[in-house]
Amino acid sequence: FLVFFFQAEDGIRDAQESRGLGDVYKRQALAAANLSSNDITLINSKLDEVELMKDDLIAELQQELKQIRKAHSHMVKAYEGKLSEFVIPVEELGFDPLVPTGEEEDD
Repeated sequence: FLVFFFQAEDGIRDAQESRGLGDVYKRQALAAANLSSNDITLINSKLDEVELMKDDLIAELQQELKQIRKAHSHMVKAYEGKLSEFVIPVEELGFDPLVPTGEEEDD
């Protein structure tokens, strides 16, 4: 049974670039594992690769969400147009249409 306790740095950074506490914890865990410098380099490389893939996926999901929000906004406007065209008051629907708020549109 092995327990690791990690202590965050107090604003002190090495020469290498840091992206926050995740890097601190990663360095401490790798140091505690007593691995060779080659193994540590390989692990860091793989972890950086995984992090880049994660960042790319997040950016892709954010773009898809933006497109979905835009499509939803257009759908609500078309819906409101049809209600108006057929002179149907929104109050008679029995529900309030979900209208997006604060969304920027790129037409």
